[in-house]
Amino acid sequence: MLHDTFTMRQVRLAGLDSMPMDAGETAEHYARRMLEQMLTSANVLTLLGCFVLPEDVADLDWTPELAEITGRYFGGLHEPEDRVGVQAQLLSVIVPFLQSGLAYLTASAPSSPPAAMEEEEELKPPASLTREGFTRGAA
Repeated sequence: MLHDTFTMRQVRLAGLDSMPMDAGETAEHYARRMLEQMLTSANVLTLLGCFVLPEDVADLDWTPELAEITGRYFGGLHEPEDRVGVQAQLLSVIVPFLQSGLAYLTASAPSSPPAAMEEEEELKPPASLTREGFTRGAA
């Protein structure tokens, strides 16, 4: 549960929770738009740390502090090939996660307008966020 709530907070802080694919938008354009948004967010590397673990860390040993440490590690990379690798990680790990979450939210949207929803309901992470759904990221 901690992973879910921490991850959803990072998604919201990055402004990625309200970026659905526009009608007629190509997948390539959507991915580029998402990457641009991610690269303007100060916490996107912490968000990446929610999904990418050091090789010697088991999934169940993940903590918010580890996500922050991993994010700082990624932020300290300066070589061009490292930057390209981090951007590839962002696209291969975070975009599919967000797409599945947005698809879930769209499919299960209530019939009442969002303003009528209780704040607590709006803040619940999608049920599709399960331990089995986590990825260790691209190698």
